[in-house]
Amino acid sequence: MFRWRGKCFETATSHVQIVVQHMKMLSRVLAFFLIIAVVGCSQKSKEEIFWNWFEENSTVYFDNADNMNPKSELANTLTQKLKSVHPDLVWEIGELENIKKKELTISADGLKEVFPAVLELTEAAPEIPKWNIIAFRQRIPGDDLGIQMEDFSISYKDIYFNHVQENNLIGLELYIKNYTEKGYQQNAIFILMDALLGEYDTETKIDWIEWHGLEEGDTTNLLPFRELRDIVDQL
Repeated sequence: MFRWRGKCFETATSHVQIVVQHMKMLSRVLAFFLIIAVVGCSQKSKEEIFWNWFEENSTVYFDNADNMNPKSELANTLTQKLKSVHPDLVWEIGELENIKKKELTISADGLKEVFPAVLELTEAAPEIPKWNIIAFRQRIPGDDLGIQMEDFSISYKDIYFNHVQENNLIGLELYIKNYTEKGYQQNAIFILMDALLGEYDTETKIDWIEWHGLEEGDTTNLLPFRELRDIVDQL
């Protein structure tokens, strides 16, 4: 005949209490990790937040891109959204020839240290109808291009150079017509260089630049600016 003994009953009760305590502790641990998982899934990266916003507004920007003033509300909103990803990122919108698509170019504005942010953002871009997403300012085809910045008008044909090449990098001596060592003149020439070489090659293959004024007709032993593209491509 089976009989309960008090001590055995107490031991059994103690074991049950231990098991219950362990189960409660396990439940708390599982609940903790579940909360962490839910919070982790709900937290989106800055890149995801930007692209979700742009995808929702892509039709508006597509329809207004051709007439969008740089100081318009649409332009300012896009600028602010982009700077929430990284404060030094800039953008350009262009149109692809012969197809009904626009290009959104994400640029580091010539700052090499910002290149990783450009790559992270563009690589996270989803497929958006009617849009191509481009990393860095691309080359513009052609052998002459001009730009005016304040009172300074400059084109490819106004620039000549000498160069040295070492360790797959190029050092440049630029000779520029009407150059007076003003910062905005250098900015204009950097824009032309981005157009000639593309932003990525300008920043990764040009090691240093010396700036010189060019006297009219004094181009002996100098190369035309447009030939810099072929030299860079041969690296």
